[in-house]
Amino acid sequence: MRGAARRVLQEYGLVLVLVVLIAVVAIREPSFVEGQSLLNLLEQWAPVGIMAVAGTFVIISGGFDFSVGGIFALATVCFAGFAGHVPVGVAFIAALGVGLFLGVTNGLVITKLRVNPFIATLAMGQIAHGIGLVYTDGTPFIVEGDSFAALGLNQIGPFVIPSVVMILAFLVGGFVLSRTTYGRSMYALGGNRDAARLSGIKVDRRLITAYAVSGVSAALAGAFMASRLGTGQADASAGIEFDVVIAIVLGGTAISGGFGAMWRTAVGLGLLAVMQNGFDSLQINPFYQVVIKGVVLIIAVAWDEYVRRRKENPAISEPIAPPPRAGRPGESAVAPSEAPT
Repeated sequence: MRGAARRVLQEYGLVLVLVVLIAVVAIREPSFVEGQSLLNLLEQWAPVGIMAVAGTFVIISGGFDFSVGGIFALATVCFAGFAGHVPVGVAFIAALGVGLFLGVTNGLVITKLRVNPFIATLAMGQIAHGIGLVYTDGTPFIVEGDSFAALGLNQIGPFVIPSVVMILAFLVGGFVLSRTTYGRSMYALGGNRDAARLSGIKVDRRLITAYAVSGVSAALAGAFMASRLGTGQADASAGIEFDVVIAIVLGGTAISGGFGAMWRTAVGLGLLAVMQNGFDSLQINPFYQVVIKGVVLIIAVAWDEYVRRRKENPAISEPIAPPPRAGRPGESAVAPSEAPT
């Protein structure tokens, strides 16, 4: 019975942590659990959630996408800049096209040029930031008009459109990851890429599609942000890529690949959002918040490594029995206290 309880706690303990954290924040700030506050929280974290869904596929496959921050910022610039010259719908599709192009480029650089995913995507993020700065000359694009704002502010029932898209992304992403051949192939790539290739999985094609979806998700999130704020700027939401990675890893998805689930990313996002709300309610200096997030990321990765080692070799946590005491010739090696009477 206790063993079953321990397994449930190990598997779903993060959910309990999230519930406790919500309770603590609610005690400090009772209005936090009111309906409108929760809706505002969903709206605020929708861009991070949308990118985290795609990022979960990338990380489970054993990859890493650090370019989403740059693509996100460039998409805000492209959407706002194009909207001043073409219909809003065309500008929106063009912004997504930019994200798709950069995502596919990430995949090609990683699979064909064999560049480390961290380096490749970090460089691509810098390239995207640079293109945005060149395009805007460092000046934000401000767009007025209901048609531009509709994408970020219009509602479907009580939810704004970005919140609805994030919820649907988690549901569809969870189904694809857990119930389809494509999703299972992501686990295979993260577990053992050579074995996956030998089993007939088209490894390069799978990886390219994962990075392509990640690029589109970053562009979509950026377009939502530009629409919501009515502006596009090359330094939009600096550091948002860290929030994406923290949400994924904090939920328990292995940074080394091969293990994770979409519901885990959703819980990780919830933990991050509630923690951020707690920071704000306690009026913690934003600079200290950055430090705390960095510490949380290190702890999450270290815990992931510890759990992975435990699963690969459960004996490392078991005490090693001392060797039997050597006796003289003709004596039993059994300790005196253990000798039969």
